[in-house]
Amino acid sequence: MYLKKIKINGFKSFANKTILSFPKPKEDRFNIIGVVGPNGSGKSNILEAIQWGLGEQSMKPLRSKKNQDIIFSGSQNKNAKNKAEVKLFFDNQKGKSPIDYKEFTITRTIYKDGTSEYRLNNNEVRLKDILLLLAKTNFGQKSYSIVNQGMVDKVLISSPKERKEFFDEATGIQKYIYKKDHALNKIEKSQENLREAKISLREITPRMNSLTRQVKKLSRKKEIKEKLQKIQIQYYGKKIKDINQGIKKQREERYDLEKKQEKVKEKLNDLQDRSKKIVYKEKENEYNNLQEKQQEVLDKNNELISKRSEVKAKIQILESQLQKEIEQQEKRPQHDNVQITNSNKIFKNINELKNLQENQIKFINEINDLDDLKKIKVFSQKVLNKINSLFDFFTKTSVKKEIKKDFSKEKEIINELKNKLKDINNKIKLVSEKLKKVKNNISNFNNKEQEKREKLLKWQQITQEEQYNLNEVNNKLNQIDIKITRLATKKEDLEAEIKNEIDIPINELLKRNINNESVNYDQISKLKNKLNIIGGIDPSVEQEYPKVKERYDFLNNQTQDLSKTIRSLLKIVKELNQKIEHTFKTNFFQIEKEFNYYFQTIFAGGKAKLSFQEKDNTDETNNSSLIKGIEIFACPPDKKIKNIEMLSGGEKALTALALICAIISINKPPFIILDEADAALDQKNSTRFANILKKLRKHTQFIVITHNQQTIQIADILYGATMTKTGASKLVSLKLEEE
Repeated sequence: MYLKKIKINGFKSFANKTILSFPKPKEDRFNIIGVVGPNGSGKSNILEAIQWGLGEQSMKPLRSKKNQDIIFSGSQNKNAKNKAEVKLFFDNQKGKSPIDYKEFTITRTIYKDGTSEYRLNNNEVRLKDILLLLAKTNFGQKSYSIVNQGMVDKVLISSPKERKEFFDEATGIQKYIYKKDHALNKIEKSQENLREAKISLREITPRMNSLTRQVKKLSRKKEIKEKLQKIQIQYYGKKIKDINQGIKKQREERYDLEKKQEKVKEKLNDLQDRSKKIVYKEKENEYNNLQEKQQEVLDKNNELISKRSEVKAKIQILESQLQKEIEQQEKRPQHDNVQITNSNKIFKNINELKNLQENQIKFINEINDLDDLKKIKVFSQKVLNKINSLFDFFTKTSVKKEIKKDFSKEKEIINELKNKLKDINNKIKLVSEKLKKVKNNISNFNNKEQEKREKLLKWQQITQEEQYNLNEVNNKLNQIDIKITRLATKKEDLEAEIKNEIDIPINELLKRNINNESVNYDQISKLKNKLNIIGGIDPSVEQEYPKVKERYDFLNNQTQDLSKTIRSLLKIVKELNQKIEHTFKTNFFQIEKEFNYYFQTIFAGGKAKLSFQEKDNTDETNNSSLIKGIEIFACPPDKKIKNIEMLSGGEKALTALALICAIISINKPPFIILDEADAALDQKNSTRFANILKKLRKHTQFIVITHNQQTIQIADILYGATMTKTGASKLVSLKLEEE
């Protein structure tokens, strides 16, 4: 890797954009770039620009008091700049440096307001990112890679402890120290965070424990509730299912009974219709009428027979009396008018009787139905009454036959009565026949009615049986209705209980996986008792617990992570300490060997030695190096010097250069900047120093700010610095050797 280009803008005396381009290294060596110019032309500002661009924080090496001092402040002929910027271009195409970039740029910018920024490949980064990258390339703003006049003296006159920092860079352990420092800083921050986390954890733990207990109870309560609800769902689901099935079964039975009831009703209706055809009120009246008419005919027949007997008796009496009258008349003469008058009354009564007989016969002849018998009865009574009055007349009236009387008419009447009596007998015969016919009708009616009664009786028995069946069906229907009502009431009560207990709609409940397994209510009671034992829990616990738990877990995980991180970092620090110790000692002994070599080369003899002091008790977490200090021993030929303080100024400068060359030869940094490091050398030593640079440029790029002629002669490119009238530095380049 090598420095490909430097772009300076507004830094110190470089007011204008200034670019220093360095040629590509040759196959066998890097280039030596010389920067020359008079004092005050701004040569050293180039070194300081590179040093500042690489992250230098101290203003002393930059010969400034504050950050804004490095910004071009202006002159009479040129305005001041509002920022200073340095951009360094690096090439790592061959990949010799252990970094991921083939080419990269480092840019540092500072503004008038004091703000600054670092960029790596134009991406803003932190300073420590820049320092770590440089450490991996064995380069840095405080290392041996930047050597000015003060450093030459400082290496020798500084204390052993101060030299240690220089040798940290020299031995290549600075990158490990950065990592170690970073790890120690993280350990310190982690320990502080761990302390704070433990304090917070101690504060929150009691509340967390309390909430945990309550949440466990709540969890147990939820578990019991879930189990209870599961059992209740099974319990109530089975009960509601059984009730529904019971209602369904009862309704099915009711449906079957209703069908049976309908059939029985149809059968009963049929029997009733058929019975109505046999028995109805008109038939019953007809039968009663027949009975009454039969009785009337019997009564009339008996009455006519009785009257006939009476008429016969009267005729016999009349005939007997008439015979007596005739006989008496024959015995005495007729002389009294009264007798004639009585006789006239008799004839008159006989005529009336005759008329009555004729009407009676007429009525009898006109008989067509039994209703006429009533009329005969009335008329016969009149005839009978007349006959009786006539008989009384004959019996009570004493007629003296003083005169002879003609009895032909009486005889004729008696004969007519006899004829009529004969007719009455005929009529009585007819009435008897009618009576016989009525009796036959009644008998036939009774026979038919008997058959009907028997059939009706049979149907009545069937009807009674069917009515019994109907009553039985109705009773069963009533019982089923009662059962359905009870089940419906039980269902309503159960639904109310379900709503109160589990608050699940019945439709949803029935959709659940309800098996036929029965649940003992004791199980539900036991679970409810457990819930009562747990008691009520503040509802806010459920809301507070996740927050506290999250905070507790965060702090707990943080303490664990921090503890783990600290252990891991301590392990890393331990490994880095081992790496630092091993790398330091290995490279230190090589540097010591090369230091002796270059010291003898420069001084044409003599002896040089390096030694280090280790700390007695090494704290692996300490931010300091494991090395306590570095001692330098140098003795030029033909001299006995025990302390480098006894060396002359020239000897000190040569010794310091020998040490720097030894470090460069071992560590091989990408480039070295020397700022008039050869100023104190005479011509002979300058030649020796130039030869050493020519040897070292096989592995390292050199940028040399010098006035030394021998050094200028080995340069591949020269940059001349001059100060313009505007007060700004200006560079001109000269290529002394073809690539």
